[in-house]
Amino acid sequence: MQQTQPKKKTYLKVSPEDHAKAVRAKALREGSATNVDEETLLIAEFGKHFGWAAVEAVLIHNSITADTMVNLIMGARKIDAQNTYDMAHAAFIGSLAANSKKPSKSFKDLTKNLVKQMKAEL
Repeated sequence: MQQTQPKKKTYLKVSPEDHAKAVRAKALREGSATNVDEETLLIAEFGKHFGWAAVEAVLIHNSITADTMVNLIMGARKIDAQNTYDMAHAAFIGSLAANSKKPSKSFKDLTKNLVKQMKAEL
């Protein structure tokens, strides 16, 4: 006797054409580079940093100029670079402390200035 599997519940209504596009896009992503123009890359990066409303502001409402968008992206890149530096610095401190003769004391000494910066002044 053949058992029938229960029908899988779907949450999105996707047409067969859109499904085929998604499958092709996944195959391209996994197998080779895709050609994306610079404008699309900038809008995508803008959306990554500032969310879907930012993409709508550019594509639909035309309420953000190209100069403003590029300046905001450059600012976000600088913030990303600072965060990367901060993480690398933290890893460096951890590595130095872990390899020292007195790890706890070394860690405390190496993070002393950072702890001072974190304290709130009332």
